[in-house]
Order: sequence, then C-alpha cells, then structure tokens
Amino acid sequence: MSNTRFINILGFNKLSDSNLVRCLALVGAIGLLGWELADFQSAQLRRLRETVLSRSTNTEGAHEAIKKLNRWWNFGGTQSLIRIAIADKEFLDDRQEFAIQAIAGRHSAEINARIASLLVPHVGLSRREAASTALENNVCNDKCAQLILHYLERVWSGTARGDDVTFAAIDLTSSPDDQIEKEQAQMVSQLCHTLRINPTSTLRVLHDTYGLGSSTPSSFSLRVLGATELNQGCALLEMSRSKLSDPAKATRMDSLFHRLQCEEK
Repeated sequence: MSNTRFINILGFNKLSDSNLVRCLALVGAIGLLGWELADFQSAQLRRLRETVLSRSTNTEGAHEAIKKLNRWWNFGGTQSLIRIAIADKEFLDDRQEFAIQAIAGRHSAEINARIASLLVPHVGLSRREAASTALENNVCNDKCAQLILHYLERVWSGTARGDDVTFAAIDLTSSPDDQIEKEQAQMVSQLCHTLRINPTSTLRVLHDTYGLGSSTPSSFSLRVLGATELNQGCALLEMSRSKLSDPAKATRMDSLFHRLQCEEK
C-alpha cells in the first residue's frame, strides 16, 4: 500500500511532511499501547500463576487466583492453568485439581492431551483422579488416547503399583488398601469411558501401537476392546481373526467377536 493511500485512509487528503509525521506518530502510539497492554497482561498472568504455586498461599487464595486465570481464554491464560495443573509439585489441598477442572472446561483435545500426561504412577492419586474425571466426557485425540492406554497397560499388568506414590508408605507384601483399590477401579472405568466415546483415536492407537488388525494383536488390545465394548473395532478384530498367527488367541478372539455382536463378513 502506498504512503499516499495509507494516509488518505486515515483521513489525510494531502500528502505533506507534517501529515506524514502525524500519521507515523499515531501508528507508533498505537503500537506502543498494544505492547504495553500485552506486557501488562503477561505480568498479571504471571502474578496469578505464582500466587497459586506458592505454598504460602492458602486454599481460598489459590482458588480465587485460578478463577481469575480462567477468565483469560487466550493462550497465556490457558498455558498458565496448564502449568499449574502439571507442575511437579504436590500440595496438601486441591488447588491443582481445581485447575484441572477449570482447564478441562475448554473442551480442547490438545489441552486434554496435556491433562492425560498426568496419568503416571509418580503423580499423586488425587491428581490422577481429577484428570480421569476431567477426561471422562471430553474430547480425546490420538496423543490423549495413547497416554490413557499406556497407563491402563501399566495398571492391568501390575507394574504401575510398584511405582505408585500412593503406595509408597504401604508394605507391598501386605493386602492393598481397599479404598485405594476402589478409587483406582473408578479411574479405570472413567478412562475406559473416555476411550469408548473417542473411538477413532482409540482404534488408531490400538492399531498402530498394539497391533489390532494385524496377525499378531497384543493381548492388551483385546482386553481394551472388551473393557470398552467398542464394537467400532469389529473390522480390525475381524482382520486379526482372518490372519491370526497365534492359535492360542483364537478362542478368546472368537468370544470377543460374539460379545461385541460383530457381524461375519
């Protein structure tokens, strides 16, 4: 755009040195104002985030700061809430769980994948429960489904319990705490529901990572289909049945095929 046209748009009819100076000054002032506003917003978000992550802040103060952050639906507000939710800290109160609940309300698959990253044994059980609840009726992309499936694989194989911080003070040779086991079972149920309502991502990961649809599907992929009752996986299950290389899985696959009410082709 020419200088003349640009200046005319701003209301100047004649191109002159004085008008040009006024025009450039106006543009500069607008730019400076925008920069100062962005800097002010950044400072506000940083102050609120630091307030929440400070151990000297009480629960009420942390909750209030999170509520204020949740009013910022821009990139900075979103990232601040995520940083609080996944911070490598454990608090005695529920401020991080509160942040998870707030950020999950944005129903973003990318955000939910960050929430799903909390599904690891070294994160406290309360945060994992909050993550499971947040994901239960939410959108889940391939990364999200992969993180959920990896966690379920560890839980069902029993390897997660040895690394679980929840059991750190419990003698692993003794009987597990009934309440903790009940909460773990609830989490598994919620995560299976998330996988069930996001079939495209779930089946893609089961195919690409766990071999469902190939001649050597993993036992875990079959267990997931059974636990989620995901009959959208019938086509992949039929593909594995037709070229199965492990006869030992044939009976199990046939049973699962009929349980899901798959149709023969």
